Formats: sequence, structure tokens, C-alpha cells
Amino acid sequence: MYRVQTGGETLYVRILPEIGMSFGVEVHVHSLLRLRNLHVPEVIYFEPRHEALDMSLMVVKEIVGSSVRDCTLKNDYEAVLFEAGKQLALIHEVKVDGYGMIRREWTEPGTELNGEKHSMHEYLFGHLDDNLSLLSEPIFTQQETTQIANLIQSGSSLMLRHKPHLIHGDFDDTHIFQESKKYTGIIDFGELEGNSPFYDLGYYKLHEGQNGVFRGFRRLLEGYKKGAH
Repeated sequence: MYRVQTGGETLYVRILPEIGMSFGVEVHVHSLLRLRNLHVPEVIYFEPRHEALDMSLMVVKEIVGSSVRDCTLKNDYEAVLFEAGKQLALIHEVKVDGYGMIRREWTEPGTELNGEKHSMHEYLFGHLDDNLSLLSEPIFTQQETTQIANLIQSGSSLMLRHKPHLIHGDFDDTHIFQESKKYTGIIDFGELEGNSPFYDLGYYKLHEGQNGVFRGFRRLLEGYKKGAH
């Protein structure tokens, strides 16, 4: 990604490094969310396959401000998290066909949101045994890998309470922006998935409080409940 200053405006040029992939579905998501009055970056230019680069390219306007982590008072931090929670709930209203990373192939229509996996079971367990086997000797004992597998199995029923919907996929407070202690938007939709809404909430909870910043999950969840329909 490249930041460009032009005419008093800040733009971000993003180039998708994977050959054969396109920003098409991400452009569609940005447009769809903005139509729902969500504060996400506006896409002003897009090429599914740039001739010279042989890669997909998109240009977006900035979300003004900086990460909510720059708030120095806990009350200000939590107020921004509350507003972000309301908007996260609206993101989760968008339905997706399938689970896992949203398919980005050039052949995929830009308006189709399709996950790579057909079922939650395939998403969770498709490579679990192989991955745990690789980790069992140098990192985890057999007892620990068994516990991990059991925890994932027990949690899968919770994830299956919801049909697959759009999730941010990388949702922590570094992607929540504010200016003068007021919420301005959510950035970085490069990890879009189809999944249970619990994924984003769980991801935030797992990462909250890192780098010594405030812990805001409670207020995020209150905002989420307020924004959910």
C-alpha cells in the first residue's frame, strides 16, 4: 500500500500481490457498506487487472484521524468503541455464501460474496488434524493437541448459531479510527471472510489490551447490541 498526498487530499493506493486475484469483491463491499451509511474508505479508482503490473489495483480516500489507541482517556476510548460496535453490527448483516476468505479470483463476479469453504465444518476441520500433527512434537504434547481439538469441537456449535455473514476478519482497535475523540470509521478490509459474527467479536476480545492500551470490549459489545437489528 502507498500513501499519496495530492491537492491537500490523502489517498491510498493498494496493489493486490497475489497474481490472478482481484479487488473486485472488496470494492463491492466498500460500496455496499457506504450505501448503508457505514464509515469505511471510499473507493475512487479500481482496475481488476492492471496491464503493466498484471495485478489488481484500487485507490481509496483516507478515513480521517488516527487509531482509537491514540485516545489518552479511558472514557474517550470507550465512547469511540461504542460507536464502532454499532457499525460492526451493520457489517455483520451482509450475507455471504460459504465460509472462510471471500473468493477474489478474476473470474469471480465483483458483486458475488462467496467463501472458500462450503460449510463451517470444512472451515474448522479441513486441515486441523494435519496442523496439530505438525505442532505436536516440537511445541505441544499429545495431551495438549487433544485439548485444542476438543475446544474447537465444543466451540463449533456456538459458531453455527448463525448463517455465514460478512466479517472484517482482522478486527482490533488499530483499525478503528477517531479524530478529536470522535469515531470516524473502520479501515482495512483486506481479510474479509464469510463466518459467524462471533468471529470478529472473539478476535477483538483476544487482542484487547495489547500494547498497554485500554480494554474496551464491554463498550464495543454494548454498541454492537445497540446497532444489531
